[in-house]
Amino acid sequence: MATFRNISNLFNRLHLNNLRFRVFKNSPCRMMSSTVKKENARYDINDDGVAILRMDTANSTQNILGRPLMMDLQQCFKELKDNPQVKSIVLISSKLDNFVSGADIKFFWNSSSEDLTQMCLAAQGIFHEIEKIPKPVVAAIQGHCLGGGCELSLSCDYRIASTMDKTAIGLPEVQLGVLPAAGGTQRLPRLINLPNALDLLLTGKQLKAKKAKKLGVVDALVEKIGDGIQSSEQGTLDLLEQAAVAAAKNIANGSLKVNREHPWTTMKGLTYNLTTFNPYVRNFILNKAKQTVLKKTKGLYPAPIAITDVVRIGLEKGMEEGFRQEAIKFGELGASNVANSLISLFFGQTQCKKNHVGKPSHEIKKIGVLGAGLMGSGIAQVSLRRGYDVVLKDNSAASLASGQQAIYKGFNSLVKKRRMTNFDKNLIMSRLSGELDYSKFKDTDIVIEAVLEDLGVKHQVIKELEEVIPEHCVFASNTSSIPISEIAKGSKRPSQVVGMHYFSPVDKMPLLEIIETSQTSKDALAAAVTVGLKQGKVVIVVKDGLGFYTTRCLMALMAESLILLLEGVDPKGFDKTVQNSGFPVGFATLLDEVGIDVAAHISDVVGDKFGARIHAKDMTVLKELFSHGIKGRKSGQGIYMYGSGKSKKKEINKEAMEIIKRHGIPAVGSHEPDEILSRVFTKFVNEAAFCLQEGIIRNPVDGDVGFVFGIGFPPHLGGPFRYLDATGVDKFVNQMEKLRDMHGERFEIAPILYDYAKDPSKKFHSFKQ
Repeated sequence: MATFRNISNLFNRLHLNNLRFRVFKNSPCRMMSSTVKKENARYDINDDGVAILRMDTANSTQNILGRPLMMDLQQCFKELKDNPQVKSIVLISSKLDNFVSGADIKFFWNSSSEDLTQMCLAAQGIFHEIEKIPKPVVAAIQGHCLGGGCELSLSCDYRIASTMDKTAIGLPEVQLGVLPAAGGTQRLPRLINLPNALDLLLTGKQLKAKKAKKLGVVDALVEKIGDGIQSSEQGTLDLLEQAAVAAAKNIANGSLKVNREHPWTTMKGLTYNLTTFNPYVRNFILNKAKQTVLKKTKGLYPAPIAITDVVRIGLEKGMEEGFRQEAIKFGELGASNVANSLISLFFGQTQCKKNHVGKPSHEIKKIGVLGAGLMGSGIAQVSLRRGYDVVLKDNSAASLASGQQAIYKGFNSLVKKRRMTNFDKNLIMSRLSGELDYSKFKDTDIVIEAVLEDLGVKHQVIKELEEVIPEHCVFASNTSSIPISEIAKGSKRPSQVVGMHYFSPVDKMPLLEIIETSQTSKDALAAAVTVGLKQGKVVIVVKDGLGFYTTRCLMALMAESLILLLEGVDPKGFDKTVQNSGFPVGFATLLDEVGIDVAAHISDVVGDKFGARIHAKDMTVLKELFSHGIKGRKSGQGIYMYGSGKSKKKEINKEAMEIIKRHGIPAVGSHEPDEILSRVFTKFVNEAAFCLQEGIIRNPVDGDVGFVFGIGFPPHLGGPFRYLDATGVDKFVNQMEKLRDMHGERFEIAPILYDYAKDPSKKFHSFKQ
């Protein structure tokens, strides 16, 4: 505790509710008994009768509530309950940035609905034992306290959290297609109030410590300290432990009262009682929540509805019945295709946040960005936020100023949301240099171009840049469709050229598609991957080819969408059909978002390579739309009209529809919603299968992650390959054969699908379906 003694004069008071605990030079954890150790937990008892129970999952950087840790906790709590020397207990983690991250999700893959229900009942039983221990139990939280970890803390009598940046408290189960099933749906509404509890349960949002304190999820805070002899994490954890020990001691001796009453005489108590226990107000809130959920999810995600039902049952019939229904619903949801899909995405996303290609030989410190438009400024912003020095260049002073202002506004919005301090914003902006020439590119480690989507322009940029940048510097193109090998032909060192395809808006879209050519060096690829991961991106590495993976599949989708419009399908009805299936935007709107000008440019080259499978029957309509200034949202008009106001209501562009009508083609088949969806959906998934067969993507996991996180494929379906596994490839092939018989060669089926259709035991994913 030497570090603590050195800083005790600066941090000599910890504020817990309205009480202050003096932090003395000698720790309140002094005079410990000998340590009692289990494989995943251990405890000591001090002179004041406070037991400090430390969780430490063996061979893991995180505490995971699997069977080993649960059994050790149960045994430790039983021993401490029966030990007359123990008057109170502190539950804390030995890991610096992790309380408990949640349950062992891998358990889901091999469990039936009945097994999952029994697992939940067992966890509920252990937490119930903790809750009923006739000695105060204080949870000391630093780092992730999520899912089952949050539920574990809710079973304690008192919660104190550190304000370290990594401290996050929440119940994110709904994001995996299930619900909290170790008491979370029952304890949380009773702890805070029903509306606030539903907000956390239905969104899965994670609370920072101060917000958790404000809502009443935690009772007290310990402010983080800076680095000293010890790291900030270790020093703050030591202070947290001392504060928790003091709180446990004072609760036990009665000097600290834990008051969970909500008197009607206060506004806060009135709100709590009316919303949580008045049947009329409670039913209104629950019914409204269910209506909102159905509107947002289109009924495609059963977990949020189950959460509202289980919360209602618990408040109406008591916690015992609520716990029982919680476990039953978890069993049903955990074995469903939706949960399998979402959990598969969770694992896929985790895999794509790891570096599988190694580190570059030169440390990346400075990034150059060419082009200060929407993409360039976005790339600069995410790079600056993660600690890189950035030099941003544009040929136009006005464009450069606009790009710098966009970056400033992005960080300023984080300040307004209290996710960044004003000091941090100014410090970050000091690392940005805006330039009209290449003079400050001499020491860049990687340059990412986001200039005009024109091969000649990109070759010119490479030629100019290579006169300045050092030999080790990597040149990365943000092109969305031009083959990187073609761009590399303009370089004197093609081994240093790689593709980094970001998605707009860069600061919000998680995916980064990195493209390697046959000439790209391992070092250049490692540099691109390292930068992408540090930027916080979900990274997939794909082989070079026209349109790569995401753009190629997107063009297959948009080509069929355009044919439907040419056949006379109403854009609004088309968009509604698509959105009702789980896509975030309709495909007519998507054409406007991508840009009609961009689609026209890409369709020529893509169509020449892939023929009828991607090339629409009459792409000249795109060029005529473009010639009339109809470029999509960017020009204020596309298939729809876009005003300058904030109204989300869009009107169909009559001029665009007249042009489309002049190019119209006879309808084939019906335009019923199911058939419309079948046509665009199968083309989309089928092209993904072609990409897997041709080696454009490395594996089905990358294919699923790319679709969901890059181009908005419905998460509840898990991606194209998870969807094929769940639906059955044979059924999908039969569906495509019918469409091919009706519409012709553009529904050519990927040969790999025939291979899988012949053997139902073959799956793209090895996990349980």
